[in-house]
Amino acid sequence: MFLGVDIGNTQIVLGLIDKSGNKLNSWRINTRVARTEDEYAVLTNTLLKFGDRNFSDISVVAISSVVPHITQNWINMSRKYLKAELFEIKYHHLKNFGWNIDNPGEMGADRLCNIAAGFKKFGGPLIILDFGTAITFDVIDKEGNYLGGAITPGLETTMANLHEKAAKLPSVSLEFPDNVLGKNTIEHIQSGLMFGTAEMVDGMVRRIQDEIGEKARVIATGGLAKQICSNTKSVDSIEEDLILEGLYYLYKQNN
Repeated sequence: MFLGVDIGNTQIVLGLIDKSGNKLNSWRINTRVARTEDEYAVLTNTLLKFGDRNFSDISVVAISSVVPHITQNWINMSRKYLKAELFEIKYHHLKNFGWNIDNPGEMGADRLCNIAAGFKKFGGPLIILDFGTAITFDVIDKEGNYLGGAITPGLETTMANLHEKAAKLPSVSLEFPDNVLGKNTIEHIQSGLMFGTAEMVDGMVRRIQDEIGEKARVIATGGLAKQICSNTKSVDSIEEDLILEGLYYLYKQNN
């Protein structure tokens, strides 16, 4: 059985996939809680038991990570407790992709998984949005060339910075208010964050399509994708398991 581990700056997503490529379970845990390899073992074993699985069922652990010190803890845990094959995503694992950027090695492993899974499912031209700690845009043409991308702070990052830098502004829940014109400070902040992000997405997609000279399919993934994209006009579909699908696909392609 295949265990995909996507280590992001805010959350770690674990996904269990069977030998036929079907997702069985997935779980999210907090990245920002410091844990040892032994603690990750206890937590992973507990989650597996919720799905009536054990360490002995896992034959492959595939890791996509943008947090190096946590990556090493997961590698150590896997070697100590799982005795499974280890696979860590790198840019050279993407086969038959062209790179129209300065240094493909700078690309985050999460974005590599999105690119691989997105192009496999939909072909190109394709724009992939990932709503995480940062909001990323990745663009692929119909030949499978990566054309470039963009990064902007994610909603939770923006909210935390606003609360930290402006002493009188509270932290708010990330949800759309009823109206753009809020009637109190909380609604003011929610309107600016939520409607502002939705408009940013539509504006960036328009600018990207103008720059590449053609209409591209737009897909979105990440924790807040469904919520934000309910108020966008440009996003064609939400792909909740895109990184996990990319992890599995890249492992199979390279083994």
